Amino acid sequence: MRKAITYTSNLFKEGIADVNADTSAGTNMAAFASGKTSMMMEGFTAIGQVEQVGGPDMGNKFTTAPLPKGEKESVSYSGGRDMVVFKDSKNKDAAWKMTKWMSKPETQAKWYKLSADLPTSSKAWEDPELKNDEKLTSFAIQMKSMKATPSVITCAQVSASVDKIMEQINKGAFSVDNGLEQFQSEAESAGMGN
Repeated sequence: MRKAITYTSNLFKEGIADVNADTSAGTNMAAFASGKTSMMMEGFTAIGQVEQVGGPDMGNKFTTAPLPKGEKESVSYSGGRDMVVFKDSKNKDAAWKMTKWMSKPETQAKWYKLSADLPTSSKAWEDPELKNDEKLTSFAIQMKSMKATPSVITCAQVSASVDKIMEQINKGAFSVDNGLEQFQSEAESAGMGN
């Protein structure tokens, strides 16, 4: 963690990244589409957003790539849609049947075409529309090293704290070591939400 944060915070110290960049909604897409920003880290939905902001030929001007690997792997967090069947549901059998049907690779591939939600089934990625899309290939690769966020109710609280501390590190208000100490302190203070 120290090595990664040191690397990324140096991008700001060296002036490669703008520490005072506008972070209001949509500005990162506009900056990337205009060429002001040379790269960004986003989920797959950014593909369509950038193409919409950049105009008709924008799709030919950029590509995607998996996250760079450290010594082990390039971990990203899974997220998106969840399917559950509540134990007190009055329609448990129908709900479970629907969940099983939605989990089938062929259903997930078809659902992607209707909703643009990426499939979680690796077999669904064999569908030609997914498999042959160069920009989606990076996300298929990245899915192989995905992890779920911790199943604790304080995860969002800790994540928000981390974002604030990272901003302070990037602006030079905290050293990397001070920031890591602050991360740990705030995570311990938030606890597991019991």
